[in-house]
Order: sequence, then C-alpha cells, then structure tokens
Amino acid sequence: MIKKILFVLLFFPLNLPVLAQQSGWIWQNPLPIGEGLGKPHFFTTNQGWITSEAGKLLHTTNAGTTWTIHNLDTLILQVIIEPDGPGSSFINDSTGWVIGILGGFENAAGPVLYKTTNRGTSWISQNLGTGIFGIGVRFLNSNLGWATVATGVFPTNVIEHFRRSTDGGNSWSTIYTSPTNNAVLPFQFLDANNGWAIMDSISSDGDLITPNRIIHTTNGGVNWSIQFEDNTPGTFSALQFVDLSNGWVVGDSAKIFKTTNGGTNWTPVTNTGMADSSRNRVLFFISPDTGWVGSGTPGLPEIILHTTNGGTSWTTQNPNFDASILGIQFVDANNGWATSNFGGVARTTNSGTTWIPKSSSVTSNTLQGVSALPDGNNVWAVGQNSTILHSSDGGNSWFTQSSGVFNNLNAVFFANANVGYVAGSGTILKTTNGGNNWTALTPPIFNTFWSVHFLNPNTGTVVGGAGAILHTTNGGTDWTDQSTGSSDLRGVYLLNANKGVAVGSGGTILRTTDGGNNWSSPGSGTLLNLNGVAFADTSFGIAVGDSGKILRTTDGGVNWSSQTSGTNNNLWGVSLVDSNNGAIVGERGVILKTANGGIAWSFQPSGILYDQLLAVDFSYSNIGWAVGGFGIGIILAYKQCSAKSGDVTGEGSILLPDIIAIINFLFRAGPAPIPLCRGDANGNGNVLLPDIIYLINFLFRAGPAPIKTGVCCL
Repeated sequence: MIKKILFVLLFFPLNLPVLAQQSGWIWQNPLPIGEGLGKPHFFTTNQGWITSEAGKLLHTTNAGTTWTIHNLDTLILQVIIEPDGPGSSFINDSTGWVIGILGGFENAAGPVLYKTTNRGTSWISQNLGTGIFGIGVRFLNSNLGWATVATGVFPTNVIEHFRRSTDGGNSWSTIYTSPTNNAVLPFQFLDANNGWAIMDSISSDGDLITPNRIIHTTNGGVNWSIQFEDNTPGTFSALQFVDLSNGWVVGDSAKIFKTTNGGTNWTPVTNTGMADSSRNRVLFFISPDTGWVGSGTPGLPEIILHTTNGGTSWTTQNPNFDASILGIQFVDANNGWATSNFGGVARTTNSGTTWIPKSSSVTSNTLQGVSALPDGNNVWAVGQNSTILHSSDGGNSWFTQSSGVFNNLNAVFFANANVGYVAGSGTILKTTNGGNNWTALTPPIFNTFWSVHFLNPNTGTVVGGAGAILHTTNGGTDWTDQSTGSSDLRGVYLLNANKGVAVGSGGTILRTTDGGNNWSSPGSGTLLNLNGVAFADTSFGIAVGDSGKILRTTDGGVNWSSQTSGTNNNLWGVSLVDSNNGAIVGERGVILKTANGGIAWSFQPSGILYDQLLAVDFSYSNIGWAVGGFGIGIILAYKQCSAKSGDVTGEGSILLPDIIAIINFLFRAGPAPIPLCRGDANGNGNVLLPDIIYLINFLFRAGPAPIKTGVCCL
C-alpha cells in the first residue's frame, strides 16, 4: 500500500506557502520555571495557584502533575513575593488578583493590577491610581479588597498608601498613608474591619531595618495603631492571625512571637532550637495550635518547623529545597504546599513528615556556555563542576554527558552534530561522537580558557587569561601558541581562515588577518571589560561588555562604534543569526534583541530578576537558547511555536499535500520545508524518505502523530 501511495504522489508536485510564527522565551531548566515562587493559593488538594516574582502564574488542577503557566504582561513585570507573598490574592480557584511593578525596581514605571474571574483564561488590567510600586493586595470576597501602593522616590523618600475597593477592584480610594520611609509589606484582614500589618523602617539604601512594628486597624484600614514595637536586631517577615485572638509573627534572628489576645500582648517563642543567625521567612497556621514556619540558617539546608500544640514544642521537616523557602500553605492538617526561590515546589500529604518535589532540575550548577546547531534540535550547555548537558529535541529534554574532568567549563562550540570542543579552567575537551565521549586535549600552555570558536571540525581558536591564544588546524592534535601577553581575553570569533577577532578586559580588541600569526589592536574606544563577540558574516559584528557596553562593526572589526543598550548591567554573551537578527544576555536576566543589524536593541522579559545569563546561541532567527545562573542552572529557550511537525505546507493541518511537498523536496528539487522541522515527521533531525512513510502511516494507518521538535512544537 505504501509503495502504491508513493508511486502516485511522485506525479503531483505542489508550490508551498509558509505561515508566519510567534516568539517568546520559555523555561527549560528548572521546571516548571526557575523564578522565585511566592505563597501558594490552593483551594482543594488538586487545584491551586502559585505566583512568581516575574509576574507569571502557575496553575494546576492535578496536584502539580502538570502546570499551566500564565503570563500577565509582555513587558517586564516584578511581583513582590516576599516576605510572605503579598503580591497575589485568590478567593477561589477561578478569581484572583496580582499586583506588581511595571518595569521592575530598576526601571519602575508604576503599579499594575491584574484580575481573572475565569481561572486565568483571561486577565484584565485594573487602575490602581498613581504610584511607583504596587506592593500588596488582599481580597476578602469578590467585592472587598485592599492594596498597598508606594509613591515618592525610592529609597530616600518612600510613602506607602492603603487603597480600598468595594467593587472587585474596578475603583480604588486611598484610606491611609504611612509615615515616610516605612514599609508595610505583609498585611491581613479577617473581616471588613479587623486587620493587622507589619511595618518596617526603610534605610537610605532601601533595606528594611528596625524598629519593627505590628499595627492594627478596627475600621477597615482607615486608622492604624501600633500594637507592638521591637527594636532588637532582625526585621519581621510574616504575620498571620487565625482568628480575632490568636496570631503569629516571624522574622530574622530566629524571631517568633505569639499573641492570644488579638495583639494586645506578644510573647516571644524561643524553644525552636534555631540559631540566632537563622531567618524565619514564612508561616502558615490552620488553627491556634497547628502551624508551620519556614526557616533557614546560613550554610545549612532550609527546614520547616512544625507545631501541633501552639508552639510548646516543635519538630523539624525537610522540604528538600536548595534555596530559601518563600511560601507555605495547607488546605487541611495533612495536605500542604511549600515554595522556594529558584522555582522550588513541594507537596505533602502527611502534615509535612515527607515532602514530594513538584519541580525538577537537571542541574543546579551555573551554566556558562551554550552551542546550538542549525537544525534547531541539537544544543549543548556547559558550566561549573565539569557540567555538560545535551538535548537532541530542541531542549524538551536534557541529559548529562560525562566530561571526564573536574574543572569548571566556560565555553562550548560544535562544528557539526559530532565534533565539538569545550574550553575550561586548565582544560580543552573534544568529542567526535556528539558528546557521548570527551577527550582531554593537550594544549602547550596551562591557562583558564574562556572562549572557543571553530570554522570547521579542524580549524579553530581558544582564548583565555593573560592574552592566551591557541590555534589549531588539525582538530586539536597540535596547537600553535599565538598568545599576545595582553589582558585577559574573554571572547573570540573567526570570520574565515585568515580573519578573526578577540575581545577582553580593559576594552581590549585584537584582530588578525593572517590566521593568527599576527594580532593588532584596532582600538575599542572604551576601557570597560569586553566579555563576548560574534559576527554574522565577514563584516558585521557585535562586542559586548561591562556596564551595558555594546560595540558594533561593519568592516570586519577595523572600526567600532558604541551603541545604546538601555542598561547599566554587565553584558556577557552575544549571538548573531544574520545581518539583521541578534541577541545579547547579561546580568539580572537582561535579554536584548535586534532586528536591524544592531542599530537598535529592545528589552525582552526573561523572567529573571536577580540572576545572570552568561551565554546565548541561536540556531536561526526563531529559535535559540540562553544559559546562566548562580547556584542554579538556568536554561531558557526562545521558540516560535506556530509551526507543526508534519505540516509542511503551513496551512495548519497535516494532509496529503504535506506528503507531496516532502516528495517534491527530496526528488524534484522543490523548496525545503521552512523551518526544516516541518518535514521532520519522525523527529530524527533530517527530512528523508522515512518521514514520508511516517506521515503515510499517520494519515492512512492510524500511526503515531509527528514528533514535536525545535520550533515545531504545536
């Protein structure tokens, strides 16, 4: 049957349209995301929400087996998730609010508030009024809620305001203004009148400092009175009342206080066994007696303190987090959730005796280099502690490869699917089988090598500290020492067999036109460290460096001009796809993209507010990867996901014309599928006869659906 179908199809050539595609950055490690996660909001043992610090909402209906990620804004958004998750409020699984800072702390453009009433299918923006920061939100029901908004200038003249809504957030009125440079972060209302909040002081540097106060209102937030003031070292972090009498507050320096009379008196709890250096960040009580406190001590694993007798005694629990606990919530005495920085999620069904991870990570080591092949499927990442990762399906799954060394690995480059090189601290590695095995090469000098680039499987250059430059033309069997003795070199790119450019500390740019026998300095016009360089062709190149420095050349590196980046953060990596499209990554999750040859650069939200991205590489304009981290292995993928494997013609379905299109490509010199993965039905990275057979089986024999790879991820 298949032979007959093939015979007939060979006589029906077609012309193929191609659909436009959309783009975006998605997390590939950790999963579901690697952002700091705030307080959980669960309403059953299966259904709940978790808010991230970058304005994403995680939602599950099956107890964390799968997660749906909701993006609230296409712009950079910051949500305050600690202490104790003030940035979101849900009254049930369908209805909730998220408050944040448009642009983040560094480029604050005002408060924003989003609301959903249909389980996140859509989010509407609600007007909070003027301000610089949106800080906290709490709703009692579908109508009555409070929000805290900061005005003034951060950090020297900050004024915080309580605003109240009685119509579900459609309109807001200011009901209370705090003294200058006092921060109200966690707050809680038990009913329309009674509420409590923590008020900490703000230093001239923007840090929270003592004195710490607990304030109370009995008229819905119009007036507040101080119930308790603490001047001992360590600020308060979280507060909760379980009823009008019983409440708890926790904080730095192992602080736990308890009240049984509505806050009139507060008693210190000092029997937890925690060191004075520990920080109690979050808490959750389901009754006056039963509760949990998240605690961390420098140099030790995070723990959860649990009491069932009102704090008379405590047991310790291990949530298996590598980072600070940022949220705890229990649905009942047995079923609870905990969250942490860097995307940690865990669940318990036995009061916390054991915690089950609901997040995952292939590595916690910082990743410092990435190399992607043009097929959009094969990509490698390398990093600290000899880490090498490989994906053959566009990053949907990652696997560790054994490097055979114990060094930090700083850069990676693959010339094809088999031959690749890694540069690291005192080592250069090579593979000839896609990374299944790695061999340590023997360079003529010992150095920390920071960058590697090859023209083909045999010809390449490695650069490193103190001006180290090594060049090979036989795949690393022999190396020529071309070291200049200049400053540390952090990036290298070969334009062809003769021309190459290297960049490094103090604004160093070196250029060769004779295969590296001689290197000259054309001058960069800056003394800032330059950390990476890339070229799209023999003319157009970009170098990036500290304090947001971007340099551009259009003559192969002879002359360089400074470009506006829009950031003062250090920039670490750059990748150019063609003469128009490129990307830059850097500190604090900075991602910049250009579509006009580096003349202008635009910010793209990465979901990373405090960590760094160290390297970036694109297969083509609509698929690429960025890696980085600090105590966490970050992998982000940039994908356009309106392409479907098997949908070669791009009309949205998989039909007979798609099979004909592959036949035209393979046997009649017809156009190639764009992107290639449209025709790669079996997901092996090529478009060949087996893909035709695969589609025939799918259409006519109820065979399996085409495999999602690369940007063909619909």
